[in-house]
Amino acid sequence: AKRLGATHIVNSAKTDAREAVMAILREAGLPGADICIDNTGLSACIAMAYDLTHARGRVVCVGVPAKGDATTLYTLPLHFGKSITGSHGGNTVPQEDIPRYLRLVQARNMRLEELISEVYPLEEINTAIARMRSGEMEGRCLIKF
Repeated sequence: AKRLGATHIVNSAKTDAREAVMAILREAGLPGADICIDNTGLSACIAMAYDLTHARGRVVCVGVPAKGDATTLYTLPLHFGKSITGSHGGNTVPQEDIPRYLRLVQARNMRLEELISEVYPLEEINTAIARMRSGEMEGRCLIKF
């Protein structure tokens, strides 16, 4: 993430993520984040994202919770501008977005190769999936056909 331009990184395995993000926001003089994007689908992470956004902030849920995994939120802020929404497939329009992404890649304004951390042949797809699920893999993998 640092290599791709992230200004701050929080490793939740080594520190309390909520406190670390709040410290970053306080240091910047901000009451909360403008936008928090949850990619995990974990109810605790969704609730934390909601808590970390400011009074008119927005939470976008990309990750899908497991069936029956409910998140409890204090809803009063929703009446004053805070919002929470889901993202279906990134809310893309493939016939428009894929050509746009292709143009960005061709112009070297989007560097996809830097997002790929491991490459697997199709025969090893089960290994790739197992490494992703276990958290052993950092980043994304490419399945080579």
